[in-house]
Amino acid sequence: MLKNDRMRTCLSIFCLLVFFVSAEAQQKKQWYLLPQLGLLNGDGAVSGQVMLSGGIVRKGWDIGLGVGVDYYEIRSVPLVADIRKHIATLPLFIYTNIGYNIAAPLTKQYIYSEDGWGHSRSSFSGGWYAEPGIGYDVLLKKDHRFVMSIGYSVKTMHEKYTETIARDFPPYFSEVNERSYDYRFNRFVFRLGFRL
Repeated sequence: MLKNDRMRTCLSIFCLLVFFVSAEAQQKKQWYLLPQLGLLNGDGAVSGQVMLSGGIVRKGWDIGLGVGVDYYEIRSVPLVADIRKHIATLPLFIYTNIGYNIAAPLTKQYIYSEDGWGHSRSSFSGGWYAEPGIGYDVLLKKDHRFVMSIGYSVKTMHEKYTETIARDFPPYFSEVNERSYDYRFNRFVFRLGFRL
């Protein structure tokens, strides 16, 4: 329950920030919105990612916020600052996404355990998210662009669970241990999107 409250709080803050950034950007007519689909490739696994970022455009810089759903290994919701620098005479840009990674695992991704008092499942907490990269954009019409990028992404999270070991020899008691995993997923990212 607490994790869902934190997730709602983070998403509410994100929505407010997007609202204020877009309100300021619309006054000057210099803003961007960038929906993207991505492929993540790491240690023998390929997964998908959906990202949406938006913000203001100033002197060759795009500065905004982004949110996504990342399905690599354990599902999560990255909430990031999106910073892009366009190279003046070329259709190239460099970018970085950095922020917080909210753990949002699927039901099958939890560890379940049983003790004398019932069943329990593991609990996840978020970590950080970072991704530098380079991209190429093609002008379609007016300010709309087709965007391709490649980067290197790292996301972290933490999982805790209780392990119960029942002894079948004297003394007959159960041993309860707290276990935890610290996850760090390193992946290459290839993305396609449309900059509006």
